[in-house]
Amino acid sequence: MAATCTFDQTEAGWRVTRSDLKVRGKVPGLDAAAFAKAAAQANKGCPVSNALKGNVQITVEATLE
Repeated sequence: MAATCTFDQTEAGWRVTRSDLKVRGKVPGLDAAAFAKAAAQANKGCPVSNALKGNVQITVEATLE
């Protein structure tokens, strides 16, 4: 997993405006579509993502190896 955060200067000062997450996994018996769906559901239930929601643009790229 990798996370890239973007900081931008605003009137209020510097802040995180974007977080791009890349997840790679090996899950026997799971296809790429199901893996992407599981990653999206995890993002929706993540306490950190929920705390940032509405303030930071979050993207998730899930790749099955």
